[in-house]
Amino acid sequence: MDTINIAVASDDNYAQHLSVMLLSLLENSDRKYHKHIYFLDGGISEQNKDRLSSICKQFSTTFDWLTVNADTFENMTVSRYINKVAYFRIALPTILKDISKIVYLDSDIVVRNDIKELWDTDLSQYHVAAVDNSNLNRQFFLGIPEKSSYFNSGVLLMNLDLWRKDDICKQLIDFIQTTDQELLKYHDQDALNAILYEKCLLLDPKWNYRESLKVSISKKDLHYTERDIENAIKNPAIIHYTESSKPWHYLNNHPYKTDYYHYLSKTEWSSTPPEKEYLESLFTTRKIVVFGTGKSGQELYNRIQELGYDISYFIDNNKILWDQSLLNDKIVKSPEVLLQEKKENIFIIVASMFYEEIMEQLKSMGFIENIHIIVKGYENKLGIEGGKR
Repeated sequence: MDTINIAVASDDNYAQHLSVMLLSLLENSDRKYHKHIYFLDGGISEQNKDRLSSICKQFSTTFDWLTVNADTFENMTVSRYINKVAYFRIALPTILKDISKIVYLDSDIVVRNDIKELWDTDLSQYHVAAVDNSNLNRQFFLGIPEKSSYFNSGVLLMNLDLWRKDDICKQLIDFIQTTDQELLKYHDQDALNAILYEKCLLLDPKWNYRESLKVSISKKDLHYTERDIENAIKNPAIIHYTESSKPWHYLNNHPYKTDYYHYLSKTEWSSTPPEKEYLESLFTTRKIVVFGTGKSGQELYNRIQELGYDISYFIDNNKILWDQSLLNDKIVKSPEVLLQEKKENIFIIVASMFYEEIMEQLKSMGFIENIHIIVKGYENKLGIEGGKR
């Protein structure tokens, strides 16, 4: 019987989330099919390695811990979201020279269906199988045909034989090293698409459910039927938490947040977000302001209400919205209003895709990150600067 080979990559910061993914994967897989886990170690502590290894042992799953030469990716771009560990998947064909096929899974994932169904996909004519993510509109920037698909790299079924045959690893590294790093907005995912866009088999979207699928139904910006997308939304086989605000963040209200905590409760990690107590103290002692009136800002407001707290008002840079009322008659105000507030009495949460520009704007007004302001999705860093925690 063939072994189902699965590769994962993580540093110590994501070890907890990797445990959730691993437990969900193994708990929802038929034990009669042998699975082998390849851990690409990005600096996981010995204690957390033991924790992760124990999950494998619990399900009689074999595993190996592998070290990747990080120097290979020394000059490659990283960001708040992505570090060098994300590039490790590129090295799989050279590390696992005797393996023909493998499933690669990101750590911010919950697996709900048996992975055997994905494994059985016929990949003989393709280098990779993945779920379409063309709504990101990256084709022009990568110099690939406008009508071609652009896939998400968080869930990959990889034909390692074809990768080795065509020296895909070298092609990817050469592309990354010779391309303006500012153009690689999605880092290795952009590179994978630039090289493999004609060599990718599109999977059913249920194998990589992302919240953005809901928007794609109306925009029709994916290579799927409306029925395929609706089914993926209702019955995802894999939930991929791709947004900056993750289910383990206290202010997150992802529709599948409970799935994450269901599996987390079965691990050795705590189910309480470390920022919970600190945030609750802010909600009861300071005036809370949300910067951003779009979908993210409105979801944040609903989450704060759900927790039993409230905000004072919204801020937005769009002049058209100033002095208008939003949810429950909350007024939208100009950023200049913040200059009239005492900094020690206010706390601003940025919930916008333009968060980098907004953070610079607020810093120029004298507000300090993680003391007076945070970006939604980074509340776990609260109070670290300035010796607050």
